[in-house]
Amino acid sequence: MTSRTLISDVSQRHKLVLVVATGILLRVYLLFGTSAHILLRDRPELSTPQTSHRSLKEGVFQRINLPLTPGSANSELYVAIFSHLIPFNHWSWALTWIAADLGTSIALLSFANSLSTGASLNDPAIVASYLLNPYSIAACIAQATTSLDNLCIVFIAALAVRGHRLASMITLGLTAHVSPYVILLLPSFVLIAKTRRPGSWLSSVLVSCAAYAGASYALRIPLWTRLLDLQVNLKDLTPNSGMWWYFFTEIFDHFRTFFLCVFQLHILAYVLPLQIRLKSDPSLVVLVMLGTIATWRSYPSLGDLGLGMSLLSCFPNVVSDLRHPLFTASVYLYTAILLPLLHALWLLTGTGNANFFYAATMVHGLNSSLAIVDIVGAVFRSSLRKAAGPVRPGRERYIVQLTGAQ
Repeated sequence: MTSRTLISDVSQRHKLVLVVATGILLRVYLLFGTSAHILLRDRPELSTPQTSHRSLKEGVFQRINLPLTPGSANSELYVAIFSHLIPFNHWSWALTWIAADLGTSIALLSFANSLSTGASLNDPAIVASYLLNPYSIAACIAQATTSLDNLCIVFIAALAVRGHRLASMITLGLTAHVSPYVILLLPSFVLIAKTRRPGSWLSSVLVSCAAYAGASYALRIPLWTRLLDLQVNLKDLTPNSGMWWYFFTEIFDHFRTFFLCVFQLHILAYVLPLQIRLKSDPSLVVLVMLGTIATWRSYPSLGDLGLGMSLLSCFPNVVSDLRHPLFTASVYLYTAILLPLLHALWLLTGTGNANFFYAATMVHGLNSSLAIVDIVGAVFRSSLRKAAGPVRPGRERYIVQLTGAQ
């Protein structure tokens, strides 16, 4: 190791420590030094009926004091954990969310370093992509369980890419209780673990199913949980940053079942084509599917989108091939201002209506969809350039035409 390399490693460590300290101190200040957590807890862009701090608090209170009542809309697994393992006060809960975000960033870094992307990684940038991501910070301050869901998903990815197939499948089965859409990532995680450590895909699926069923038995709840029922059948039409709530508010009841199938199958339809096209690198399928789920799930939030943005930093080759990153970032900034503004015009001042807020959510969803298309295009260009191999004299024009580079 040369002196220049040693100096670079030390500089990287210092930057990493600075990023982690900044992210933690920022959360500590906002959670304990300001009233931001009170202002953000009920924001529809950050909390949904299933992930809000209010629903989790309600579920914990009912489990402790009224055990025979049906319970809240939040996950029974989270309610059980917060009822028995974490004290019921602001300090304990706030520190839990800070620790969850720190754990997510560490798992994200582990996942990135375990990938054989063939490019050098900037560890501080990867950690900063989550700890200093405005969406992740806002979700943490709002104490939405989205932050805990993100920890589980990245932890599964880190375990799978390291070849811990059994542990990743058990974690995935448990995570399905708190975030049902993670089931769509099961084929990708199975293939990632299988490439690292050969094994039967059927046994992996059975392990996940056993973990899910075991958690249901331990919690004394049916396999078709209340959370899963709400996610699939959209029984709560509370406004959020997604594109389902207004549509299902307006349609006639006799069309509801048909369009529920259409909307749910729309997300499911991407799984198999992506697995076939990107079978050489299933980790890229996780990246694309997380963005798709964050945009088109029944109850999305900005915290879901923050995880997809952070995961993108683990693929520098894909980032370098993006065509419209500045436009995407600008529209996200625009909608970050527009969503709360039009929500206030609708429900606070009464000078607008639901169409105002839904128009903002449509702009946000369209931008997310275009970002996914840009990412998919970048993935294909990167894979084609990699397949073409080193550029030899006389092949420059062919490579440019193949990848679409300028």
